[in-house]
Amino acid sequence: MNAIIGAVTEGNCITQLMDALQQIDQPGYEAVGLSYTHPFQDQNQHGIHTLHRPGGLQQLRDSCDRLSVSSSTALASSCASLAGPLAGSEVQPCVTSQVAVALTGEIANYQALRQQLEMEECLFSSDQPAEVIAHLISGYLHQAMPLETACLAALAQLQGHFSLVVMFRDQPDQLFAARHHKPLVIGRSYGISYACSASHALKGLADELICLSDGDYALLHADQIQVWDRRSIPVQRPCFAALQPGQRRLAV
Repeated sequence: MNAIIGAVTEGNCITQLMDALQQIDQPGYEAVGLSYTHPFQDQNQHGIHTLHRPGGLQQLRDSCDRLSVSSSTALASSCASLAGPLAGSEVQPCVTSQVAVALTGEIANYQALRQQLEMEECLFSSDQPAEVIAHLISGYLHQAMPLETACLAALAQLQGHFSLVVMFRDQPDQLFAARHHKPLVIGRSYGISYACSASHALKGLADELICLSDGDYALLHADQIQVWDRRSIPVQRPCFAALQPGQRRLAV
């Protein structure tokens, strides 16, 4: 099982992501990953840095503390295996120089898409479908497509049941999220927005939850959330009070 969460704020969101991962609490051997944006020395350009920790959440916390990780936008993933420990190459998010992608679910045609990308001389560091999606989006961004258009063009090629969250190097103040036959909720609180595949992970972090309908996609900023349906028509989905400790999970 793979759970994903992204956050964007005006300050530092790393502590909130660590708390959300703690509340996911998956059985078996857990491996976690974190991708975050960070400015270069001139402060006008950003890069994406990624930490994959097969040893679990505490190992990731220790790394973040040691490196003094701080970021206003980040993606995290928690993957569990009952068969044995996972390798670093099996951990998300998956990245290119331009984007980071966290995915939950299955992409039925990712091998065919990967073969096509390899013919175009894309280099892969893992066998994960999320990396295929990252390369697809990056390819469209290289064609000077707007980020929303690039993500939708990539989504149009995918077959399967999934939800995903995308982070961008060149526009580090926003996230793209999409639901396709797998649960995904949007959470919001003052000055911070979340996209998460497990609503209970946002207990005590978000004030409200927005349940995306199948086919919806969203752009998240620290102080604004925009949602469109599968026809790219702007919509407003119902909001619910976020879960608090002791409450039951919200069905989505």
